[in-house]
Amino acid sequence: MFFSLRQDLPFLEKIKKGVEDHFDFIAANSRLPNFMFSEVLYDEKLKSLLIDVLREKVKSILHELKAEIDKEVKRYDTACKSL
Repeated sequence: MFFSLRQDLPFLEKIKKGVEDHFDFIAANSRLPNFMFSEVLYDEKLKSLLIDVLREKVKSILHELKAEIDKEVKRYDTACKSL
């Protein structure tokens, strides 16, 4: 299962866990990036499909990340106002 920013962790822990999970996945599947690159290198249909899938995944991750950052900014603003 892939990491999700929706986990119930403090913001910086979510970021740390996400980065760790990503590199753990790559380490456990070290041949995957080369395999994917070699598969799409000369096949325009596969390249287009991969780009479409990655584009949607990146959009989703960025949307979740922005929501988390906005939540942290609001929490910080509230904490500062109560001082």
